[in-house]
Amino acid sequence: MIPDRRVCEIYTSESSGSGVLLTDDLVLTANHVLDGDGVQVRFPSADGGFLDCEVRWRSTELDAAVLRIVDETWVLPALPPLRWGRFVTGLGGTSASAAGFPEWHLPDWAGASGVLEALDPLHLILHVRSWPRLPRADGRSLWRGMSGAALFSEGLLTGLVVADPPESEGGRLTVLRIEALVADPGFVSEVDPPRLEAAEIAALQRRPVPVRTSPAGLLRAEAEVVPFHGRAEELARLREWLDSPAPADVRVLIGPGGQGKTRVARELARRAKEAGWVVAELREDAPAALFERFSDVREKLLVVVDEAEKQRDRLARLAAVLPRGARLLLVARTGGAWLRELAVASEPFAALLPAGWTQTFDGVLFELGPVSGDPRVVFRGAFKAFARSLGLSEISVKMPNQGALRNVLAIHMEALARLLNAVDPAPGADPASILLEHETRHWSRRARAKYGLGDTPAPILRQAVVVATLCTVRRRPGENLVDLLDQVPALAALPAVTMVALAEWITDLYGEAGWQCAAMRPEPLHEHLVGIEIADHPGLLDGVAPLLTERQAGEMLTVLARAGAPVSAGRRRDYRVVIAVAAAVDALIRRFPGRMARPAWFAAGLVEGPAAEPLHAALGALDRTEASAGAFRTIAQGWGTRVALRQRLAAAVRRYPGLIRGLASGVAVVALASPLLLLVPESEAGEPRVLPFRDGVVTVVPPSPYVAPPSRSASPSPSPSPSRSRSASPRRPALSARSALPVRSVAPRVSRSPLAPRPSSPSPVLSPSASPSALPPTASARSSAVPSSSAVPSPSAPSDGRFPVEVDASALTASDVEIRGAAGGTPARLKPGRYQLRTAGIDTDAWFTVTSTGQIDVGSRAEYLRVRHGNRLIVKGVRITIDARELESPKYVVDGITSARTARTPHSVRLLPARYHLRESGSRTSVAFVVTEDAVLGYDPDHAARLSGAGTRTLRFRTG
Repeated sequence: MIPDRRVCEIYTSESSGSGVLLTDDLVLTANHVLDGDGVQVRFPSADGGFLDCEVRWRSTELDAAVLRIVDETWVLPALPPLRWGRFVTGLGGTSASAAGFPEWHLPDWAGASGVLEALDPLHLILHVRSWPRLPRADGRSLWRGMSGAALFSEGLLTGLVVADPPESEGGRLTVLRIEALVADPGFVSEVDPPRLEAAEIAALQRRPVPVRTSPAGLLRAEAEVVPFHGRAEELARLREWLDSPAPADVRVLIGPGGQGKTRVARELARRAKEAGWVVAELREDAPAALFERFSDVREKLLVVVDEAEKQRDRLARLAAVLPRGARLLLVARTGGAWLRELAVASEPFAALLPAGWTQTFDGVLFELGPVSGDPRVVFRGAFKAFARSLGLSEISVKMPNQGALRNVLAIHMEALARLLNAVDPAPGADPASILLEHETRHWSRRARAKYGLGDTPAPILRQAVVVATLCTVRRRPGENLVDLLDQVPALAALPAVTMVALAEWITDLYGEAGWQCAAMRPEPLHEHLVGIEIADHPGLLDGVAPLLTERQAGEMLTVLARAGAPVSAGRRRDYRVVIAVAAAVDALIRRFPGRMARPAWFAAGLVEGPAAEPLHAALGALDRTEASAGAFRTIAQGWGTRVALRQRLAAAVRRYPGLIRGLASGVAVVALASPLLLLVPESEAGEPRVLPFRDGVVTVVPPSPYVAPPSRSASPSPSPSPSRSRSASPRRPALSARSALPVRSVAPRVSRSPLAPRPSSPSPVLSPSASPSALPPTASARSSAVPSSSAVPSPSAPSDGRFPVEVDASALTASDVEIRGAAGGTPARLKPGRYQLRTAGIDTDAWFTVTSTGQIDVGSRAEYLRVRHGNRLIVKGVRITIDARELESPKYVVDGITSARTARTPHSVRLLPARYHLRESGSRTSVAFVVTEDAVLGYDPDHAARLSGAGTRTLRFRTG
């Protein structure tokens, strides 16, 4: 990518050439371009004239020069910082582009793109492939005027064009390496260049985080508002690891959320760069296909991977291409199951481990402990840093008790909360709650000032933020922020223009490069917000879950599980939140087993301890049902490497009693018969940590340091008699000797009997507000995607074999819905069979079935068709947003569905899956689009010039 607004043309009385704006007023060009008097520059992007300059530095040996713009009319444009780079590989096939002003292309600039080749220690050759090699009639070079052009690779300034060899006939350009300029003292004194990045791996690096002054933005580790302090011993040990003679090595930096892992990793990376290491801080969505570039790095290489537990498959590919002597630093909360799976599944990763490594990873795990020394010193430094960042001074607050806080983030949150409350008091029982109140005020100010959302209540804004940041939305097909917000119950009645404004507002708050909405940081503060909102609004995610991709569902379940952990950032959570989050996790997985089982399986490997128990309990409940069998088959298909799957299956055989029945038999035999099962430790394949399932109820265990071990029986309990009532509680089987040890348990145990009938209520029934002592020992947990036929009494069979069916289509934009093949009358009387709905004379893809007992079954169409009382069909349709603001006509029409609507604001329509036609008012030409059975948009590729939004629920309509 070429920063074209920095490209400029150089003029003198004798010659002309190209240049690039380095800083506010400094321009880099070739020295030989300056032959003559009266140096001037012109920026085509600024639509201005010629600007007078003076020469500040020049080198005949390097053929480079620096100019300073001295013209009083010069107005600096708002530009992002210019990044500089160097090449650290053999350059084989490395692409680059030069941007300048060849004479044949004036008055505009042109780009010469190609691949690089090393010429000598100071110069490169760019083999141009972007333009044909056509000799000019006058014999002059095709690229005359290109001297002084900047060379860019992966968006980094890497060189300066200084010559066009005549023998190449325009096929090659000679480029001065940027390292040669940085090595010149005169150039450095004038320009003060930034640190050079490795160009070949720039596309893999973490992107800079937008600077935000909200409470959450100030606390982000990447913002580095608080200067790095302490951790000298830990950094010394890590530096010793870097300098060790091992051919290649890995370390895993672990610790609870908020302990300072990211800051320590970033500080190590900074010091490694100063020592001459090539450092890659790998971003989460870096293309794995580019990992091969690491294999060609010829210098000392350190790769840092944050949130490594989420990237197991990518780490396996990364380990296979690391060069000899490379160091891999993984940052994660824990080093348990996910690391063991990776080591067993990936031979290249296992080769990075120390010789004789064991499954405890001695020497590999580097645990970051609490703050050493007096936490008040850390508090004081954080308080001053936050005050300085906010422009505040002369504010004094009470210091916390010595030793009261040992978690770095908890100390920073305490300092920021006290600072903000000294200026603008906000209610809250703890620092996290106080900061979230200030964060909410920040949201409201932005919503009111910039997006016209001043009338939207703060609680509604909180729910929108929670859903968006919990699921996260990338900028890619199939993920759309408006679609998610449309499923939030509190937002359902908002007009389309408000929904679009909400999405833009959230992107402004939490959007990043490549993301419409990223997760809120720091994670413990985000988890605190999620837990509170789930406790206050238990059904918040019910409508969102069916829309999520597998990645989004995994993110959501992982954050939910961590939000239900009894302790976070050194503080104990409200038990009401712990119960509510556990119930929400349980309900989501059991309501949507086909969509949630595999992400839940993945999430269960990322969290450990009490936070993981709701995931295990919900997965254990998927037993002896057709839906759960399909869910386990989904887990088996394509789950990373086969070795990792076998290991997880081994540990799950006794944890999930119905797993073997749920898996396809062939997969089960291959997986469970593998000799790799011998590698699984006994503790992983032992008794589950959740209580046995009892009659479909949620067993709530109050928090306590330890749960007393259950009594043991010398012999197994007999199986229940077949004649025994299904509602009777099955006897508990005998426990092994291992399970008699005290078990750490501070989270609620959410369990369900595999023999219990499927419930019909849409969400768990719990009373999180009750105190632990007031809670009953069991509370019902009911969840189901649609009511089962057994939940509603079937009507007596009519004499004519037809059953009454009521249809309510009032939610649709075009509510004239009919049942194809049904006789007239209200309610319709239908024989058992399958029926199709029609709307506005259009045959839709919405079908339903009348069973032999007169019940309505909508199958997987529960999102746009609902059933009440067994025989009442609620036709909700799919909410589609039509954005026609790029239309030249003032109005548009959806044929047969809407009257003419203004194109100046987005509008929402509720449609059934079918094919529809959209046209400008007054025009006879229409374009067709489709609402698919998966409740997303599609259209013919021939209409892509006029329509966009395929795979989402927002259709953009423009003039062709």
